[in-house]
Amino acid sequence: MKKVLLLLLTIMLGLGTWQGSAQIIVDVIGDGGTSTNSYLPIYTLYNNTLSEQIYTADEIGTAGSISSIAFYNGGSEKSPNVKIYMINTTKTEFSSTTDWFTVTTSDLVFDGVVTFTAGAWTTITLDTPFDYDGASNFGLVVDGNLSWSSGLACRVFDGTSNCAMYVYSDPTDYDAVGATYTASNRLSVKNQIKLEIMPNGNNCYSPLSPAVSGITAYEATLSWTPRENQTQWEVFCGTGVIDLDQVSWTPVTDTFYTFTGLTPATNYTAYVRTICGTEVSNPRQVSFATEATCPNVPTSVTVLSTTATTANVDWAAAPEDNAWEVVVVPANATPESGTPEATSTKPYTLTNLQDNTQYKVYVRTDCGGGDHSYWSNPATFTTLPFCSAPVNVNVSQITANSALVTWQPAVFGAADYTVEYSYASEDNWTQAVVDGTQLMLTGLDPDSTYNVRIFSNCPIGTGDTVNKTFTTKHCLVGGDIAIGEGTTTNYYIPVNNYYHYTYSQQIFLASEMGGPTEIHSVSFQYSYSSPTTVKNNVTIYLGHTTQSSFSGTSDYIPAAG
Repeated sequence: MKKVLLLLLTIMLGLGTWQGSAQIIVDVIGDGGTSTNSYLPIYTLYNNTLSEQIYTADEIGTAGSISSIAFYNGGSEKSPNVKIYMINTTKTEFSSTTDWFTVTTSDLVFDGVVTFTAGAWTTITLDTPFDYDGASNFGLVVDGNLSWSSGLACRVFDGTSNCAMYVYSDPTDYDAVGATYTASNRLSVKNQIKLEIMPNGNNCYSPLSPAVSGITAYEATLSWTPRENQTQWEVFCGTGVIDLDQVSWTPVTDTFYTFTGLTPATNYTAYVRTICGTEVSNPRQVSFATEATCPNVPTSVTVLSTTATTANVDWAAAPEDNAWEVVVVPANATPESGTPEATSTKPYTLTNLQDNTQYKVYVRTDCGGGDHSYWSNPATFTTLPFCSAPVNVNVSQITANSALVTWQPAVFGAADYTVEYSYASEDNWTQAVVDGTQLMLTGLDPDSTYNVRIFSNCPIGTGDTVNKTFTTKHCLVGGDIAIGEGTTTNYYIPVNNYYHYTYSQQIFLASEMGGPTEIHSVSFQYSYSSPTTVKNNVTIYLGHTTQSSFSGTSDYIPAAG
């Protein structure tokens, strides 16, 4: 909870006439607790450390010029070299361990040695005051260097997920400007800090420490701590996504207000803002849930089966319960954002869903008269696609002028398939529709790279496209076809010079031959010195065969003279 010290600076001119005033706010950002963390803002067990933290605009409370920052050290005294950068940021979290702020040297507000006193607040007066805009979130960057020794542990409070990030090392001297390091960790806590702020523009400041107590099924009391000279406020309480510019605020002069007529087992957000004549402050908010008068929350919500547009859901319920509400929402949404469907039977079938979409389904007990239990824990599921892509797409039997494209059938929906191919360097596609699972591409150019793509054609929808790239083989000048490549040699085929007589058979696949042709000659690449024995009598047989290999040492292909 925030604590505040208001220092009223008055300027007196003439005979004691008050001509104007300005307030310097020294505000504790955090819950005032005693929890500490060794990694924020500096991890002193290593020589070098870099940390970044995000504070929301609601936590800061007002726009203005920040002239100092303070940390409470619950550990032992340490005196590191410290660089502090401050920025206005739109970030709400660090989305990955490399998602650092983008800072420049102009964002540097302090560079020097800081002695963090044990068991006390340490205030760091900035070299350059920072202008916080009051609307953006506040980004704090601390770069620390020292001869390592453990002990520094500053106070923290719970924040949103991944609101802080840090990295540490002995050899690496980190630089916040242009940081691309992989963080050691991200945290959901951040430092309690004190900021000394000279407000600018709107001098109407948000109240402090909003809290909700006395929560029942139908009522809840919002209370807050006023700043000096604050006497009027406005409050509001609602559910879901709220446009605060469009709601009816309730004016109050007490520092508490009880909301009545609430709905049991419902998540609410309560807001309070200060009224300063014609100005209003930024609102502060706190969330809470009303108690349930319908106590039995369904458990073990399970999705039994799915189609492209439906899902069959079941759950465990108390024996006395016989009515429920089921709500299905996109996977990143809350149950309050959906439209509940009433049912007195289970399992229950959800309908009118989108295909190939991830959802969450919640169930609550309906006790009648608008009274419900809390929503259950969700079950997550994904509907089936109307149409899916072919699988195991492959290009084989590649020759100088042809290639065979094969695939296995799509799992969902395919009536037939569209195959397209083009030179890789162009976007000029030749298309064919195939009702099988293969297509021989012919009329290709030798020694050329092609792209081929294939997708399913379905009664509803089109499956994802699968892409492949291949290169046709080289064709020798004069129409000769080179079969095989490389420089590996063998003494035994086609003849063995070591013996007077030799006999060999070899099988060349149709894919290697490149299609039907009339063979006029056969050439071999000889890579040895002059032969010791000249083979004067060489007989060559050529023929067609269904064999693709020799199954044994006597499995010769029959040859006719």
